[in-house]
Amino acid sequence: MVMNKAEIQSLVDYITDLDRRLSDDEFDHISMQAELSRLRQVIKLLMDATFESQDKHEKVKLAALEMYARGCKDMFEESLAMRN
Repeated sequence: MVMNKAEIQSLVDYITDLDRRLSDDEFDHISMQAELSRLRQVIKLLMDATFESQDKHEKVKLAALEMYARGCKDMFEESLAMRN
């Protein structure tokens, strides 16, 4: 899947907002589970887009965004584990 700049920016905004909201402790257990599921889908989308991209600069940006998303996913998982 080739992503345009608007789609990439939308994912940047989504992941940045998740990171901020997690830092501000704005999630309950149920909403964290839902966001974690969506975040996993976003990571898969980024992996596929990185693999399919022919542009080296875009590959680097997508891979960096994927790593940022993975960091958020790890924080969500750690937070959920502490709440259980």
